[in-house]
Amino acid sequence: MVLNGNTSYRTEIRTTYDPPFMGQTDSTTVLTARHLGACKAGQRPGDMVMPNGQTLNVRDVMGGARPPGAAKGPPPPPAKGPPTQERPRADRPPA
Repeated sequence: MVLNGNTSYRTEIRTTYDPPFMGQTDSTTVLTARHLGACKAGQRPGDMVMPNGQTLNVRDVMGGARPPGAAKGPPPPPAKGPPTQERPRADRPPA
């Protein structure tokens, strides 16, 4: 999403849980946002300043935070197969 000029938006998300999640069968989340102008010093594209003053970067949230130079894309899937068992060590008796 690219915001240019005096832009605002509202998103309403309705979610249904089947089976219920933590006792809830549905929830509604409303996001209202507006573009206030160019980034302030120390901000970067995608930063949102929450009502409590905390900064959240939507690019980090959507793609997962990565250190500079890290490969792009989703994390690798977990290894398949049975879990590995610890091998007995010679310096301790078996359990």
